[in-house]
Formats: sequence, C-alpha cells, structure tokens
Amino acid sequence: MQEYVVILRDISDRKQAQEALQKANEELEIKVQQRTSDLTNTVEHW
Repeated sequence: MQEYVVILRDISDRKQAQEALQKANEELEIKVQQRTSDLTNTVEHW
C-alpha cells in the first residue's frame, strides 16, 4: 500500500506581487537612465 501527500497552494497573489515588483523595478531603471542622461547633458553644457 502506498500513501501520498498532496499539497496545493494558490500562488496567484504571490505571482501578481512578483510581477508588480518587476514592473516597478523596470520603471525605476528607466527613470534612472533618463535622470543620468539629463545630468550628463547638464554637465556637458556647463
């Protein structure tokens, strides 16, 4: 006789949180690149 234990978890909330965090990180990276570009242009024109 064999016994099995099955554990099921709903990971929808966790997956959504991970996706939101990744999106926020990507948006932040774009802002950093834009700000760096702005600062570089400002320094070059000084």
